[in-house]
Amino acid sequence: MVAALTSAPFFAVPGNVDAKDGILARNKKAGAIAYGYFADGGTDDSNGPNPGGTQTVISPAFNMQSLQGGFLSAATLPTLTSPLLPNNASRIFERRIVVSELRNDPAAVIGDQRNPESILLSSPLALGTVSGGFQPSSPVEGTITFIRVGGPSFASVGPQWALLNNAPISAVRTKSKFSKILLPEGDYKAHVVVPGQDDFFTSQFTVTAGMNTVIPPIALTKPGKLKIEVRDADTNTGIPAKVSLSPSPNMKREFATYTFDTRNGMCSNNLSQACTNDSDCGSGNTCFRTCTNQVPVACGSGCPAGFVCASDGRCRKHACNADSDCDPGYLCRANTSDGEAGVPGTQPGGGQLHVIHTDAKGKAVVDIKPGTYTATISRGPEYTITQVASVTVTSGAVTDLGVQTIKRVVDTTGYMSADFHIHSARSLDSSAPLEARVRSFAAEGLEVMVSTDHDINTDYSPIIKKLKMQPFIASIVGTEVTTSVPNPPYLANAWGHINAWPSIFDPNLRRSGSVEDESVSANVIYDRLRAQSNFQCIGGSKNGLPCSSNGNCPGGACLDVGEQVVQLNHPRAGLGGVVNIGMFDNIGFNPPGAIGTCQMYPVRCSTNSCAGGTNDGKSCTSDADCTGGGRCGCNSGGIPGAANGCNAFLLDLNIVPQSTLCLSPGCGSGFENPNGTRNIDFDVMEIDNGGSRAGFDDLKLVRRDWLSLLNQGVEVGKQGQRHPVWGTGVSDSHRLVVELPGYSRTYVGAGDFPPSGVIDIKAFNNEVLDGNMSISSGPYISFTADSGGPPVPMGSTLGPSVTSVNLHIQVQAAPWVPVEEVRVIKNGCVIACYNSTTTPAVAPNPSNPFEQTNANVVRFNATISDSVSGDSYYIVEASQNLPLTGKPPVDPVMNLVAKDALPWAMSNPIFVDGDGDNDYTGISLPPGAGEPTCPALPPSCSAGAATVGLYAPSVMVAENGFAEPKSWLARLLGWVGVGKAVAESDGAPRVMDDQERVRQREEEAQRGEGEHLPWNRIVFPTPPPTPNPPQP
Repeated sequence: MVAALTSAPFFAVPGNVDAKDGILARNKKAGAIAYGYFADGGTDDSNGPNPGGTQTVISPAFNMQSLQGGFLSAATLPTLTSPLLPNNASRIFERRIVVSELRNDPAAVIGDQRNPESILLSSPLALGTVSGGFQPSSPVEGTITFIRVGGPSFASVGPQWALLNNAPISAVRTKSKFSKILLPEGDYKAHVVVPGQDDFFTSQFTVTAGMNTVIPPIALTKPGKLKIEVRDADTNTGIPAKVSLSPSPNMKREFATYTFDTRNGMCSNNLSQACTNDSDCGSGNTCFRTCTNQVPVACGSGCPAGFVCASDGRCRKHACNADSDCDPGYLCRANTSDGEAGVPGTQPGGGQLHVIHTDAKGKAVVDIKPGTYTATISRGPEYTITQVASVTVTSGAVTDLGVQTIKRVVDTTGYMSADFHIHSARSLDSSAPLEARVRSFAAEGLEVMVSTDHDINTDYSPIIKKLKMQPFIASIVGTEVTTSVPNPPYLANAWGHINAWPSIFDPNLRRSGSVEDESVSANVIYDRLRAQSNFQCIGGSKNGLPCSSNGNCPGGACLDVGEQVVQLNHPRAGLGGVVNIGMFDNIGFNPPGAIGTCQMYPVRCSTNSCAGGTNDGKSCTSDADCTGGGRCGCNSGGIPGAANGCNAFLLDLNIVPQSTLCLSPGCGSGFENPNGTRNIDFDVMEIDNGGSRAGFDDLKLVRRDWLSLLNQGVEVGKQGQRHPVWGTGVSDSHRLVVELPGYSRTYVGAGDFPPSGVIDIKAFNNEVLDGNMSISSGPYISFTADSGGPPVPMGSTLGPSVTSVNLHIQVQAAPWVPVEEVRVIKNGCVIACYNSTTTPAVAPNPSNPFEQTNANVVRFNATISDSVSGDSYYIVEASQNLPLTGKPPVDPVMNLVAKDALPWAMSNPIFVDGDGDNDYTGISLPPGAGEPTCPALPPSCSAGAATVGLYAPSVMVAENGFAEPKSWLARLLGWVGVGKAVAESDGAPRVMDDQERVRQREEEAQRGEGEHLPWNRIVFPTPPPTPNPPQP
């Protein structure tokens, strides 16, 4: 599980932004809001939708089941472990949703005497109140979490309330005072989190029913202030910049946002065996139990005294016996994992919490925790960095760093830097206010930001104008289509995430104009995205609205913004919430195989039956009863062998149970290529998502997927305008300091950024669709090629009948960005590696990473000739030396300004027509193959430079037939002990009542006639969960 599956009688979801955060929607400020969810019971009807049934109120009341993670707080449907629901009966769950505009905090909906709809007022618990405040007041809001640590047990009130005996109950946000926050009676401690302060717990206090408890003033340290102005060294004018202070505290997670196992414990001799005591594990074995704020570290060279190196490679001990042994609010459970091995309680990568983003004039005055720091000033990978050591911040005083200058040294003439994947507080999983979002990207030197909030369109142009950032940054309205509704077992993982731009922005439409995306296939989504108007208002009060003339656009102009660009996001991403969010993982894409291949999958059998052949599911007594290479004897949920994925899903929906091959037109779903659009007809795909060391393994996998498609000459996009698959680099930044804004980024050959800040969106996107782009999270690649004539840029094709080429390669990097190796990829294989010892050579990294000149910026500059026979393509990469296993090392200087960033750059391809047909149609490959057999790496290459050999195909598993199908969520809930009445939701459809029929017709109308998926005929392959829970 990537998030903790938690249970409680209620959940609160506070809002992300407030009025101080400025505009959230068009010209409207954000407001305080909080939501609460309360399980209000349920009813069973013995006769389902038919008349004459017996109505039974279910007792006890439900708990809420919820996924809690670093990004997401998702209160889902109520759950109940019993009684089981009889056949033909129905169950009605009742859930109350409480909304409050008092504050952005849980207490506003859980319990505040000013809110008569407070959840606790509807509970049977005996309530008191608590009041108090900070002394002195804080300049920013702090959070006070009330954690019950003792008092009368709630078990006698109801078993669901017993979960609150020792647990966080509520939380309030304030700058100064709070009053009469409702809490159940009992003993409490308050956990205090205030920016610029160390977190701490208050002393214990008691809440008495019917009384108000006033706790002593919560003492705070008054912060200091840090003042700075950053200027461009060449122009002596202020510029947006970032100031990173070190040491920076590690980012800590709160309570249930840890990833932890729901079992009480796990046995040392078998980590999949649950336990509570050592005796449960057999003689001499230990029941490992760990507090959820403690992370078992990697064994490394050994474990500390009292620890055992368990079979999972982590040091473990019997660390707790009960929740009361842990810090308040934390649980004693089998296993916790959070962040990198050996870094307890931190977010992966850690982030940098002490980061300042200056305004458009380069100025900032901010509150800072008193202490001594080193300040590093930066503006993304095109600029130098400078550093001020021994910066002492004193309580109540101003520390002035004066004017600091940095210099733009990387020459990107003809190219603009862009990020095609950005999130703000308008996304369900982000809390970044729009103003802070713009400042963060401008401070990293990014020039074009494409808004891609989840299923809602966002317009940054009013924010850019308000902040006077037009000379530095522009925006394009886009969207991230977030398919998230699984329908197990027919479509267990949805399709994944898809970005598109330019999108319309209409605040009066649902989700500001974002397309509807659930219950349809990817090819339908592409058509809906491309059906948006190409003529939009640019500038003025109607920016982003469809238009037909300038008269529709007061203060702006009606312009042709060109074709939509459709981007496939994070193709190899894993679990997000309750679905896998990477399309290639979901379909089991197999890069060694050709795009049209579709293998059969191993089938999990519940009885003796054939599997792995052409008559899977047939009862058998021996292998002779099975055809097509199938085997007999798949007992007890066994899996016979493994198979790779079905690449053909990308060409056509044509999806049937995985045990059946369906490649001919007319078989399978009967829902093939609407309007000739295929599931592969996106335009670009993310190669580098996040620009971080943490994503290095995914980067290698996706790079191999991309090269496979290029090898085969696969063309994608809108019918009549198809082209090769182009690669992009994006940040997918959800937060201001963790997923680094602009790491990775894409440089687009649409000219230099105009001083007016008004870009030609159509011309910009035409360059994207032509592939004239490179990817960077540090180094910058210039790449052209010729065959005796003028050089052509990336995305171009040299020809016809080319027999030799000249590759013109230049790699630049600011002095603080490490570059050790430049690689040339030809036809999917690395054919050359250059480093400091080769000819031509890669220049050594500058000895002074803080130097303020461009003397050592060009790290590699060469023309390389190569002979060509047949159609070919070339790609250039630059990075640190790549290890055979693991990740490249952290560069300590780069880590100061770009925490955990991976210095990496990659060009898009230049193609060569070598067979005389004036086109590139793919390299020579064996039948059914997506990759060539690459020769050994040149001896100058680093150990991990290869493009192939890094892929381990997933074992795709199909359930045998449709008998007792069980969803992914059903298996997960079953694993953690939620009963069958909750988990089973995929049986045969029952007769719908009139209201359901009306609702179905409304949904069909919304989707579009004939566009919905025929759920009853479709099965998707799904990788088994990891770690693999007991099979049903």
